[in-house]
Parts: sequence; structure tokens; C-alpha cells
Amino acid sequence: MPLDWTNTSDANYITVFAKCYTTTGSTGQLWMLQGGPGASSWPMETLMANVFALTQGKFDLCTTDFRGVDRSSLYTCQATGAQSVGSAGGCNIEPSETKACADELDNLASVLPVNDGRYYTTTQAAQDVNWLVQSKIATQAEVVLYGGSYGTLWLARIAELFPHLASAWIFDSVANPSNDLPFDFANFVRVLLLC
Repeated sequence: MPLDWTNTSDANYITVFAKCYTTTGSTGQLWMLQGGPGASSWPMETLMANVFALTQGKFDLCTTDFRGVDRSSLYTCQATGAQSVGSAGGCNIEPSETKACADELDNLASVLPVNDGRYYTTTQAAQDVNWLVQSKIATQAEVVLYGGSYGTLWLARIAELFPHLASAWIFDSVANPSNDLPFDFANFVRVLLLC
């Protein structure tokens, strides 16, 4: 994929992972977008196998890793080891590790454009999904997009940029796009008390 969808003539590209379960005779494609942010699409693959069986091959089932995550040109702090098993937060970046990690990524970006965090955004990732869907659309009449958790924020951005891309949009466990109720345990309890 182009590193920057606003400048596709640029020679910088990244790898964006996508996986599909396909069958002859399917009439549509269902794309399943993982939450996170920063979560791999691995959990979706198990879910996809179950959905594939339940829909009896009506849809090609596909998923992708958000750019910069896992199999899609992983964007991480390697030298500082912030996401290594032996770090303070294990695979998660702790607040105490944030500055060193950000400094490392800034230094890398000054050397190589693919390390620039400006290109690892929801808008750029929405463009990736549009391209992936369009690359299969000639043979697939129906397009359904599903997002779970943070995947709903990603899905909302896709819908905003490409409102006619899908015939159905499934938002599961919606992440608040206005961010005025950030997810943490205290807010989770507040929401539960409203139910």
C-alpha cells in the first residue's frame, strides 16, 4: 500500500496484511475489522471460520491488520524495548516508557519516511480498506463491513470517506468517536450503572 494515500506517486510503500476465506459461489464479501487500538486481527480469524460455516459460503470473509499493527508493517519501539516481554508493561507500553518510545520513533522518522507516525492514522487505514474491498468488488456484488470495539471507529471513518462502499455496516461494541467518554474501568462502571 502507499505509505501516504494523499501522495500515491511517492515511492514509499508499506505492507498491509489481509486474509480471506473464499469459496466458489459466494455472492459477497464480509470484512471484519479488529478493535484495539493496536490489536492484531488474529482473533478475527477464529471468528471468521465460525461465521464462514454459519453463512454457508455466502460471503468471502476477510480481515486485515490496521497499518502499523502486527503483520501490517509493525510500527513499534524496538531499540527501547518498550513492547518486549521484559519491559515494565510487557507487550504494552507503560506511561514511564512513552517518552523514550516516542523519541525513538521520531528519530527513526527523520531517517526513513515509513517510520513517520503521521502515516499510521485511521484515515490512512480507511483508505487501505477501501483499496482492499475495491480489489475484490468486481466479483462480489454485496459488501458488508463489520467493526468491533476500536474497529467501529475505523469503520466510522471508512463510512465517512466512502459512504457507498458497503451495502451494510455492522458496528459492534462501539468506540466513542468524539472521545468525550474515554474507555477506562471507571467509565465502564458508569455506563453499566446506566443500564
